[in-house]
Amino acid sequence: MPARRSKEGKTPRELGYSMPAEWEPHQATWLAWPHNREDWPGKFQPIPWLYAEIVRLLSVRETVHLIVASAAEGSSRDGLSILDQAIAHADLEGGGKVTAERVQDMLGLADKGAQRRLFAALLEGDPQGLLAEVDRQYALGVEPLALMRGLMDLAHRVTVAQIGGSAADAVTQEEREALEGWAGTLSPGQLHRLWQLLLKGHDEVRKAPDPLVDAQMALLRVLH
Repeated sequence: MPARRSKEGKTPRELGYSMPAEWEPHQATWLAWPHNREDWPGKFQPIPWLYAEIVRLLSVRETVHLIVASAAEGSSRDGLSILDQAIAHADLEGGGKVTAERVQDMLGLADKGAQRRLFAALLEGDPQGLLAEVDRQYALGVEPLALMRGLMDLAHRVTVAQIGGSAADAVTQEEREALEGWAGTLSPGQLHRLWQLLLKGHDEVRKAPDPLVDAQMALLRVLH
């Protein structure tokens, strides 16, 4: 597999990056959480437990970040690919220094803020903001199908929050306020229509010859 290159056309090695040994000083460990059984054909059953043990042991002495299915479509290989892209381009604004915060920001993992920004642009009828956020996430390695699934997940969670009266599964206060805010302003009919349009768009993106273009068109259709 050819090495990925930065916008200047250089490989990570040419930019001075290398894979450090496990015992060398580092700020954090990144792992892609296993969900795709095809990554371990016939051997998947003990893998989640094994990863949990790795995280448990590492977290005693260092920070452990997990890349989960919402960004990586459930695949360990895809998750590592997303992380690899982020690291390879981290030098563009980081002065040549790769930090955990920088990679986290590039991956859009901070409280799933990137997904919420996209969802907000969709609800606010902001086509320019919508396309800009799609392009930003795609540039960071988020596949269009994963992007559609993330929006569907948000629509589902807002619906559940509306029925239950609160977003009990929210991880942060910011996320809870966003979910409950949308639950309070959208009608059940609007949420149902949104879900149907996203579901249709997801199916189209899955079959499309150019998933990015199809995702853009499917989301623009939601605005109208």
